[in-house]
Amino acid sequence: MAGPLAESYVLSVLHCQECGGERPHQVRLSRDGIAETVCTACGRALSVPQRKSARLAFGPYALGGGAPMLVHGRVPAGAAGAALSGAVRALAAAGCHVVEVSAAQAQDVRARRLAGEIPVALVVDAGTRLADAYRFTADAQAGRRGGWAAVRWVYDGSPGHLGLLLEAAARRGLPLIVAVPLDEWAPEAVLAALRESRASLDQLVLEFFGAAPPRLMAAYGQAAGCLRSPFYGRFPAAFLRGAAAEEADPALAAFLRARHCDCLGANEDGPPGAHAAQRALLDLWLPVAAPRVAAAVAAGRQAGVLGHVRVLETVGAWASVPRRVVRGLRSPAVGQLPARVLTKPVRFWHEVRREGPGVLLTVPRRVATKPVRLMQELRGGRERHTSSPSSSSPR
Repeated sequence: MAGPLAESYVLSVLHCQECGGERPHQVRLSRDGIAETVCTACGRALSVPQRKSARLAFGPYALGGGAPMLVHGRVPAGAAGAALSGAVRALAAAGCHVVEVSAAQAQDVRARRLAGEIPVALVVDAGTRLADAYRFTADAQAGRRGGWAAVRWVYDGSPGHLGLLLEAAARRGLPLIVAVPLDEWAPEAVLAALRESRASLDQLVLEFFGAAPPRLMAAYGQAAGCLRSPFYGRFPAAFLRGAAAEEADPALAAFLRARHCDCLGANEDGPPGAHAAQRALLDLWLPVAAPRVAAAVAAGRQAGVLGHVRVLETVGAWASVPRRVVRGLRSPAVGQLPARVLTKPVRFWHEVRREGPGVLLTVPRRVATKPVRLMQELRGGRERHTSSPSSSSPR
């Protein structure tokens, strides 16, 4: 018999195409995210078939195979020295599981040190340079603690180069991200080269880029029909944020819910791109791996050793700061927020950013999906605080 956490049901306010507006929906959740939604008004049911790729070890995380989704970010190209360390730490504090550095930045001694100090997956982007990609793949520390979690190589159209790197990655046990520019190569040609290659595809991670989002998603759909490799997605930050920075694009929502992407990121460098990818996943209730960086949060000052990150930006990655309380910020008028905001934590975050500073942390999903329970929790916490001896007796 399945365990108690195998599936659960929550009630949420979602848009129903049949009813033409927002209606209460019964949402069935599985370990892989949303499995089915049923409109309580008209009975319209939607199931979400999900692709399950092969699972790879990706630094301290697992990539694909039904594992929680990862968020990747890129360090700005000009960052070096102390700026490089700060940029990596800022991305980790923003909720990134995977951080990309260029081949030149990977040669910095600080980058090598960061690979062993920060529990994120560092990826070396070798571009189209075959020699750099092979050198980093064959590195003695590659795939181990203190080394690179993966190497990214931009496909140059040569099946021989592709096979050479795939063989090296299989020998080392290191994931190889093969990035295909769709403005130069058709997905059919690349998939044919992979099928005809004699090299093992066990460490292959596939990425498409260099085209509009609809063409990118279509290419992943083609690859899903013939490959079990994990997929690495990169989209414009504005596309991830959706219309009016609140609603995800319907095509993107269907794409992500079908798990045609195992690691999502934005074209934009730095924490803003990471925030856009993270919000897109959380707004769709997709499982996201818990970051293994304990972000320090304090009001009125910057966030400790994790880089110069503003308080509200750090609070945006709320999954990384469980049971932390930020003091000294004005609480928003929760009772005046619309119900559709209370049913989704990311929408609540948008309200905070738009209306002013405020924090809502450590609210269980079963509470966040029911506004009445949320108000009871808030009232109960306030009554306990006012009735405690420390708050009533002077010191």
